[in-house]
This record gives sequence, structure tokens and C-alpha cells, in this order.
Amino acid sequence: MLGFRFLMIMLVAMTLFIGGIILLLAKLPFWSYYFGIPSVQIGIIFLILSFERLMRGPFGRSSGKNIGEDGSINLIA
Repeated sequence: MLGFRFLMIMLVAMTLFIGGIILLLAKLPFWSYYFGIPSVQIGIIFLILSFERLMRGPFGRSSGKNIGEDGSINLIA
């Protein structure tokens, strides 16, 4: 269920981002800037937030290594 939910969030973010770029390239007077720039910005924010959520979730920290303050790598048992 988590994978499907993440996939849908990523799909919405990529649609906003790519749709905004297409609107900006269409060069429609006023409307390409009115809808294109905000959709690109919202798409980028959604992408950043979804990747952050992915790294904090069950898919992140799968390496089993912990880096200490002195730079040494401690294996987690």
C-alpha cells in the first residue's frame, strides 16, 4: 500500500512539473506564465517532499551503517 501511495504522489508531482514546463514552452500570452510558473514550482516542492518522505520511510537507511561524530563507520547489528 505504501508503494502505491508513493507512486501516486510522485505521479502528481511529475505531472505538475512537466505540465508546467509544457505550458511555458507553449508561449500562450499571459496563461503560460500564469499557470506554468506556479505549477513548475509546486511540482518541484512536491518532488523534494516526496523524496524526503521516501528516505525517512522504510526504504531509507537500508545500508545498515551508522556514521559516528568522529567519522568512523559503525555497523548496526
